[in-house]
Amino acid sequence: MDGEYQVISGDLVDTAITAGMYLNGTTDLDKYAVEGGYMVRPGKFEIVAGYESMDADNYQEAWNRASVGANYFWNKHKSKVQMTYRMGENLDGVTGADEDELFLQFQQVF
Repeated sequence: MDGEYQVISGDLVDTAITAGMYLNGTTDLDKYAVEGGYMVRPGKFEIVAGYESMDADNYQEAWNRASVGANYFWNKHKSKVQMTYRMGENLDGVTGADEDELFLQFQQVF
């Protein structure tokens, strides 16, 4: 289980810029995330789920994302294949800009 909360402030040199997360050259970000996993088969197979949200000054709505996935380990946890399905809502803070992603990843520790 993992959780985080971050408050970040940023200022641009040019205060006339209003784009992306910046409003009049400045932004305050509020971000939180929770993640959890359960080893269904200890040492080999894990199911995972998470939720995260980020809001910025120039966002219309908070950017939210839920995810579910599975990890398969071998070689004493030095090798892993991970499959994750993410459900994104209001990408980059744009209302209604929703997108789902499915990805497969391989990791190897040397």
